[in-house]
Amino acid sequence: MFLRNLARSIAAASLVGVVALGGATAAQADPNAPILRRGSSGNGVKCVQFALRNYWQAVSVSVDGAFGAATETALRDVQLNYGLTVDGVVGKNTGTRLYMMLKSLEARGVTQNYNCYWNLPTLT
Repeated sequence: MFLRNLARSIAAASLVGVVALGGATAAQADPNAPILRRGSSGNGVKCVQFALRNYWQAVSVSVDGAFGAATETALRDVQLNYGLTVDGVVGKNTGTRLYMMLKSLEARGVTQNYNCYWNLPTLT
C-alpha cells in the first residue's frame, strides 16, 4: 500500500510537471496511436506493461507485448485509482495517464526501448 500511495504522489507531481511544461512533452506523443485492449499485441502493449510493472508495481504483469488478463486487471486497477473509466482499454485518457507514468519513470532514470511515446494513444 505504501508503494501505491507513493506512486500516486509521484503521479500527481508529474502531472503538475507536465502542465507546467505546456506542450513540450505533447510533441512526443501520438494522439492517433491505436486503442489497446485485450488481444492487442506489439510495442504499444509493451509500453502499457512497462508502465504497469515499473511504475504501478504490478509484478504479475510481464512485459511480453501480449495484452492478456494480467495486463487488463492491473490496468483496471490504475483506472479505478485515477478516476478514469474502468474498462480495461487504453484509449486517450488512460494512454495519457500511462504516458505521464512513463515520463516520471524516465525522469528517475528508468527507461524503455519500445518507442512508447509513439505507441500510446494520448489526448495531445
